[in-house]
Amino acid sequence: MSLITLLFMGCNLGPGTDGGSDTGDTTGPNGGPSIADIQDGTIADGETATLSGVLVTSSATLEDDGFFIQSPGGGEWSGLFVYMQSGVPFLEPGDEITITGAVTEFYDWTEFSVSDDSAIEVTGSGTLTIDAVDPSAVTDWEPWESGLIATGAATATSGINSYGEIELDNGLKVDNLLYDFEGEAGATWTNVIGPLAYNYSEWKLAPRDAADMEGYTEGSGGGEVVTIAQIQDGTVAIGTTITVENAYATSSTYSYEDEVKGFWIADAAGAWNGVYVYEPGFADEVAVGDTIASIDATVDEYYDLTELKNVSVEWGGDSVAAEAEVLTEAPADWEAYEGVLINISSLEVTAEAEYGEFETAWEGLNLDDLFYDVTPEVGTTYDATGIVNYSYGAWKLCPRTEADLVAP
Repeated sequence: MSLITLLFMGCNLGPGTDGGSDTGDTTGPNGGPSIADIQDGTIADGETATLSGVLVTSSATLEDDGFFIQSPGGGEWSGLFVYMQSGVPFLEPGDEITITGAVTEFYDWTEFSVSDDSAIEVTGSGTLTIDAVDPSAVTDWEPWESGLIATGAATATSGINSYGEIELDNGLKVDNLLYDFEGEAGATWTNVIGPLAYNYSEWKLAPRDAADMEGYTEGSGGGEVVTIAQIQDGTVAIGTTITVENAYATSSTYSYEDEVKGFWIADAAGAWNGVYVYEPGFADEVAVGDTIASIDATVDEYYDLTELKNVSVEWGGDSVAAEAEVLTEAPADWEAYEGVLINISSLEVTAEAEYGEFETAWEGLNLDDLFYDVTPEVGTTYDATGIVNYSYGAWKLCPRTEADLVAP
């Protein structure tokens, strides 16, 4: 494997932290254990160790709660994330340190939890190794966890999402754990460098500064302009970066466990003309009828529900009336109405079901409490309006407010 070496001299960061309980001590003479001993499980979760002669590979995270280290020479199993809850002391990439902490598995990311500044001693400086890794040749990223790597040329296949992440065509994401980078769909880099982080079950590069994103060329910010019908009828392939223009919101945002998950949009009335926008933590206030000048996104299929993700929204124009498509009988296939705002003037509720749902006389279509606690009376017929959603292998009508479910 080719190696790129860089020499960094001295540095620093901010005050100490709260580490975690010590349940054992694997400290050995002359520096004793290595980072590899932690990463391969020789030093178990919860045990305490002292690492000597390791090198700092990054400055503090933007949250000031950690930094990365490596064993001299780099290679597989050589990187580790140091977690410091209350702040990071003054350190620089290239600093050689002795550090004592507790091994912690945090949602499958191995961390070294350090109590405070007194657990870190700067003993010199050294040469950092950046390992050149070809993502197409990697079948398991685990050996490179928290390692400082260079992944070569890459193209952004999405814009920056609400978590500060951007997807690359090499299968990795770039994350703003250490640095708020620039990028948009279609942007290219000749090389992307950074420690390899792991969170939310995904591998993500964490560039440390602009120099870690070499040869940046600005992208268009979006893909081909398409209609929502082209997305829903399969004309646009899954994974494609697209732009939808002149759309409007057919729902407000909905939340699960107090976190915003997404909302629905349309660009015309009728079949095939609605789609779900999945954007966890979406900060904008969304109201029905809000107009969208353009939305850049990646088309995805999540358990057979078509959705847009990694979105960048440009709102614009006056609000419009979001008209529901009126159905007088159940369609032969609900697929054409996935994500569409519909109205059924006479929908009888026939039974209470599980998970806040109610069965209806339109076989295969339940009323669902996605937006609010739906409490219709069994045996009553309603003028029902809502979004057609697909989840857990079933079609569901989701009224947005109580005004969407009216008894004649």
